[in-house]
Amino acid sequence: MRRVIVIAVVAEVCIVALLLHNYIKDFLFGHPWWQAFLAAIPGIAVPILAWFELQQAQESDRLRVEANELRVEANGHRMRANTLQEEQNRSVAEIARLQGQIAQLTRELDSERNKHLQQIAANTQRPLSEAETNARILKKYVGRRAAVSEDHGYWGGGAVIAEVNENNILTLFVPAGYNSSQAWGQPVRCDKLHVVEVPKDGCDVQISIVERYGTHTTYGEARSWDERNIQPAPTSMKRGENVFSAQYRKDGSPKLRNIFIYASTDGSPNYTMVAMEEQKETNSWYSGKLDIEKKFAVLQAEWSDQGYRHIGGSASGNLNLFIRK
Repeated sequence: MRRVIVIAVVAEVCIVALLLHNYIKDFLFGHPWWQAFLAAIPGIAVPILAWFELQQAQESDRLRVEANELRVEANGHRMRANTLQEEQNRSVAEIARLQGQIAQLTRELDSERNKHLQQIAANTQRPLSEAETNARILKKYVGRRAAVSEDHGYWGGGAVIAEVNENNILTLFVPAGYNSSQAWGQPVRCDKLHVVEVPKDGCDVQISIVERYGTHTTYGEARSWDERNIQPAPTSMKRGENVFSAQYRKDGSPKLRNIFIYASTDGSPNYTMVAMEEQKETNSWYSGKLDIEKKFAVLQAEWSDQGYRHIGGSASGNLNLFIRK
């Protein structure tokens, strides 16, 4: 627009100069040169200014064109950047999807591998021997009674399944006072017996012994497997300091019973427990602290069933004895 105005002004000046040529000539002849110069300045300045304006307009047009080109190029780069961002987002999503598939495949492969390993282990596992099979069955009945038989006879009243050790050796325990005056235990290898998980004669399981393992071991008057280490104290054994005493009276009767516990004389952690009735010693046992505590509890329970009640006593040792009143 500015270019058009400049061209129009220049054209107008030229037309005016042509039309007024004679008048201008007469004016210049009739006036001094400096006046003519001053009068000509506007005519000279206008074309010069118009030329500069034209140059400026052309430069502005050039810059505008370049700006438009740069703007178009920037828009192209922006569109390219958006396209690349979209491609990157799609690539990230695809990578995440592939990672998920890889993780899923890894889990499936691990699961399949574990199944095969278990199958291989099951196929290569050594089958249980007869001793291991019998030991596994007998461990379910530890502490319970079994009906026991051998080729030469039947154990009347059976025996307690006391323990089954890591070598698959069973120990049968017959307590004192049931069908035997002395407690005893007999080891048997688990591959030298037969087991039938059918109750018989009040026992939970049946055991048929093919061959005993070694000789039996006597346990004195033990009434249970836990009492097997409690041995009757020899009458000649010396007794140390009295560390516990308890007295019991039978309901409706003047009869008295006493329990005395003595420390050892050799400094060992063993004790001697003595049972008395009417000031007469009826029995005595010698063993360690824990076994004496267990024997005291059993003896006190037996006396309680017979109608005896605790009526007094004293203690000075570190035995953990429960007094049943």
